[in-house]
Amino acid sequence: MASGQLIILPTPLHDDDPFIWNSETQKLIHNTKIFITENEKQARRHLKRINKNMQDMEIRIMNQNTSPEQYYSYLNECKTGSDIILMSDCGCPGIADPGAEVVAMAHALLIPVKPIVGPSSIILMLMASGLNGQRFMFHGYLPIPIAERNKKIKELESKSRIDNCTQLFIETPYRNTQLMNALTKVCREDTRLCVASNINTPEQFIYTKTIADWRRKKIDIHRKPTIFAILL
Repeated sequence: MASGQLIILPTPLHDDDPFIWNSETQKLIHNTKIFITENEKQARRHLKRINKNMQDMEIRIMNQNTSPEQYYSYLNECKTGSDIILMSDCGCPGIADPGAEVVAMAHALLIPVKPIVGPSSIILMLMASGLNGQRFMFHGYLPIPIAERNKKIKELESKSRIDNCTQLFIETPYRNTQLMNALTKVCREDTRLCVASNINTPEQFIYTKTIADWRRKKIDIHRKPTIFAILL
């Protein structure tokens, strides 16, 4: 019997994100019964966009408490010919989001993996930043303690100059303002900083300016999903 495949399904970044899957992907979704995701309520909200029949679907939750043995069992139906869809709460699974462990298990079990095109806030921000998209690194969250955070910012700034490599990172939305203040205080005046907030929504904000320019501009990014990138 032919193996089913693990389909990696990107989801809209926000409730106001106009993204919708193409007709081929919608057909895959309608024909799939098993979904692996972070949050059942959010998954169902996304799938309602295309009127997915919720009666015959099964949702399997992945989080920090999910064991390798559970991931193994989650993929059983793939081994007997059924497709399974992996989706996260928003964006692309495995890219600044959970999902890599499921995909790694699929590879170990020789299950084909099919990625679907969709929105990634990291890629969209990089596209719109005007910074180096040939060489870049994503670092996730920076340290919370002020001294450690400032030291890390200086390290990333130096690395961006030495390697001509854009450095991207994020912060918990309620700490965005503190991080922005730290960047304008710690970085050199000629370092370029891109701030991308509420990507793919009507309130989208993406601007790249030098630190000197940012010091003269006030923005409100408090509690708004935001990505930062620097290049010196």
